[in-house]
Amino acid sequence: MRFIVTDVSSNGFGVPWGHTRSYSNKLSGQQGGINGNSWFVAEVPELVEVNSTTICLISIVQEALWFDLVGGSWVPRFFVKDSLVQDAANHQFVYTNVETGIAVAFFDFSTSNVAAKRGQFKSFTDSGGHETVATYGTDDRIASFVMESGTNTAGYYYTYYVAGLGGHLQSGSTN
Repeated sequence: MRFIVTDVSSNGFGVPWGHTRSYSNKLSGQQGGINGNSWFVAEVPELVEVNSTTICLISIVQEALWFDLVGGSWVPRFFVKDSLVQDAANHQFVYTNVETGIAVAFFDFSTSNVAAKRGQFKSFTDSGGHETVATYGTDDRIASFVMESGTNTAGYYYTYYVAGLGGHLQSGSTN
């Protein structure tokens, strides 16, 4: 079974953003996430370090992208043309979709990043070069995404309930 639902979405500043959850009961193991075990959020992709030479990018369940370390470069599998580049100086990986020009940065797996953030979403840059950076709370969970254009902002703000029993996503903007 595969289940996908969009809870909220917008096109603030021309950049589609939202909260699209996906779930499958056919995963090989339980995977924790901001929405619970085996749930993934398309707008908050993550990298999974399978081993020292294989990384998997997951945003929608059962649509993962696989990269293998070959000769010092991350090479995509299955004729994918997108790229994954490790930026060791900034302790991050940058995934680029060659069709759209969108780049997504992730915290790398080095000990320079706290364990809870390794492989997690760091920022999104659209094809026009506008960056949206995720902020994290003291609990190392995403607190917000805020897009800026001049003095205007639009954002998504997360609140988590006690003991992982749910959460709340709020959208807002200012002028």
